[in-house]
Amino acid sequence: MKSKFLFIITAVTLLYFPKVNFGQAPDLGAASGFALFTAVGAITNTGATYVTGDIGTNAGAFDFTGGTVVGQIHVVDGTSALAATDVGLAYSSLSGLSCGSTIGTPLGSGQVLTPNVYCLVAASTLTGNLTLNGQGDCNALFIFKINGAFSTGTNSNVLLINGAQAKNVYWQINGEFGLGDGSVFRGTVVANGIINLNTGATLYGRALTIAGAINLYAITATITRNLWKGGGNADWNTASNWIPGAVPSCILAINAEIPNGATPYPVISSTGNYADNLTIQNGATLTINSGMDLTVCGCTEMNGSDALILKSDNIGTASFIDNGFAGTGTAKVERYLSQDAWHYTCFPVTTTQTNPLQGLYVMYYSEPAHHFHYIISLDSTLGQTMLGYGIWSDGINSTVNFSGSLNTGDQSIAVSRTWNPAGWSPDYIPGYDGWNLVGNPYPSAVDLSLLTGSWTSVEATAWFWNPAGGNYKVYPTGGGGDHSKYCPPEQGFFVHNNTGSDGTVVMNNDARVHYGEDFLKVSDDPANLLRIIASGTINSYNDELSVYFNDCRKQDYEPGYDAWKYSGLAEAPQIYTLVNNKKVSVNALPFSQKNITVPMGFSTSIPGNYTLVATNLGSFDETIKISLEDLKLSTTQDLKLYPSYTFTSDTPGNANRFVLHFNNISFGIEDKKIDNPVQIYSFSSSVYIKSTNGTVLSGDVFISDMIGRELYRGHLVSNTLNRITPIIDEGYYVVKVVTNDGVYSGKIYLEN
Repeated sequence: MKSKFLFIITAVTLLYFPKVNFGQAPDLGAASGFALFTAVGAITNTGATYVTGDIGTNAGAFDFTGGTVVGQIHVVDGTSALAATDVGLAYSSLSGLSCGSTIGTPLGSGQVLTPNVYCLVAASTLTGNLTLNGQGDCNALFIFKINGAFSTGTNSNVLLINGAQAKNVYWQINGEFGLGDGSVFRGTVVANGIINLNTGATLYGRALTIAGAINLYAITATITRNLWKGGGNADWNTASNWIPGAVPSCILAINAEIPNGATPYPVISSTGNYADNLTIQNGATLTINSGMDLTVCGCTEMNGSDALILKSDNIGTASFIDNGFAGTGTAKVERYLSQDAWHYTCFPVTTTQTNPLQGLYVMYYSEPAHHFHYIISLDSTLGQTMLGYGIWSDGINSTVNFSGSLNTGDQSIAVSRTWNPAGWSPDYIPGYDGWNLVGNPYPSAVDLSLLTGSWTSVEATAWFWNPAGGNYKVYPTGGGGDHSKYCPPEQGFFVHNNTGSDGTVVMNNDARVHYGEDFLKVSDDPANLLRIIASGTINSYNDELSVYFNDCRKQDYEPGYDAWKYSGLAEAPQIYTLVNNKKVSVNALPFSQKNITVPMGFSTSIPGNYTLVATNLGSFDETIKISLEDLKLSTTQDLKLYPSYTFTSDTPGNANRFVLHFNNISFGIEDKKIDNPVQIYSFSSSVYIKSTNGTVLSGDVFISDMIGRELYRGHLVSNTLNRITPIIDEGYYVVKVVTNDGVYSGKIYLEN
């Protein structure tokens, strides 16, 4: 078993770098819960208006016939009186802000603006698209001060990108405000005049006025603030747990804000959850149970230690996807470790307040030294972005807690190939040359098929450690591996640098997905693919290889299609095929001839009984015969009829004792009729004579050189496949087979 060393590492110091914003958002006070409010004016509705948030007036008639409100209605009551005062104060606060930039009119038509206080000296309009670019800052503040009326054209849009949030966009309008038909508007409007929201318009934010009526015409208005109420149950998906009464959503741009003291704090116990933006106040928490997930389409603001908790157990790991962070708080990400097994993992946080691996056995892979390095003291590699670690929990199941700022955005790590023995060449792969242990730095899975094309000097393949099997599962981009394209959250894996220079492995937000399972069988196997699984009776370890055929592939090793055999535990069975005498676990071949032989090796350090099981046989045409030959025992078995083969292996045994035979390969040929009942082909120094119709062959075999001299004569053994190894020189020969049914001949090439 692996040797292990205890280590002690001191705490890592956190450094925080606060971001600076210009201008200051107004305090809306009691008005913050309103989607629509007028201090002085009537509210009227025509059509199927839908409002998420409070709605009300402090002085005026109220007619909301035909509309739906998810929230409360306040008409001339104590709440409306407070809101009227606070809307007035907010308007005055905005008036007092200095202009950062004075811009002309109209707005839109593809215009892109960055955070600032913008002043428009006269009435204005918005046509087409106006994009507000937060530049990666979730606190980015946009304030527009318009000295006159403001309206939007039909189907116009205010778009938010790169961290810009509707809650941080304010529009002070000194006059009337109107949304055109079908337009989409984002932000909080604080107006001094009538508000007209026309047919099909959508408001993500608030429309507030200190004086003027609000006229609604079948619109949708959604307040950006959605408070966790507490006092009930902890279910995130219970609408009554939120104020004004809607579950957070990206489609409806509903945020989630969890205030301190609103206990019990929310817990997510389902998949497919969304929030437009997420705010967790200092002292509050949000927990995502193992195997469950949350996507925040905008930004996440955390203001306390371990504000977001991602659980992990033997069933699965919580998954979280965001698009940027704000605040000075941290998240806690759990990683479950089963006892007495190595787990490859990667830090999902950029900083850590304490050493999360204290008391565990930890190693990382040193490519220059081509071996694992155990951490036994303070090491600068601890927590390095995208570096993979092997972690062992001795004797007990345990959980690692990573606390810090969650990784997001582009991440990368350099991968080297520094061991350069004599005779090195790009296609030479001795031992561990060029292997680098990296990892998924996110608290969510990533789709590797979207990433490997951007890796430099690295094969488009990932090798994953499987503790249960004692071996590596492999995902090559071209298919055929035994691991899916999804890399689990915080999962470490090996990549191979196949050049003589340093390369880079890159991850980005676009590849993140929610995918809870750890190891999966590939669901999109290519056609004509055979899998062989090896297992023994001594322990529960196993290994797997695959061979598949494609006209576009080559006989030589092709990165991304073939995959090197990366051996696992010595006590686990190891199987592989050979490409130019090099071991591979995935072997992609062309349909170069009708009879193809693939040498297959097996090794183990423990003698005993082992079984090879062929799977995925149905992916081949019924006319294709697949056989397994045991060279040690001189036996051949039809895998389509008998897919399981049991044998005894000695130590060290015969490493390359098996041959896979694929006969009558005729893919792409419409007429698959078999005319010749006997096929003759060669592999290495042996001649093979195969019955194509399943009948037992009997008769004589003659081998002659190309000028007709007979060099070998023998008899067929009563079987469907005969192997003959004549003692003759390397070269081309003619083989003649004489049976009771006829005479058959073929030209072959024999090697020494």
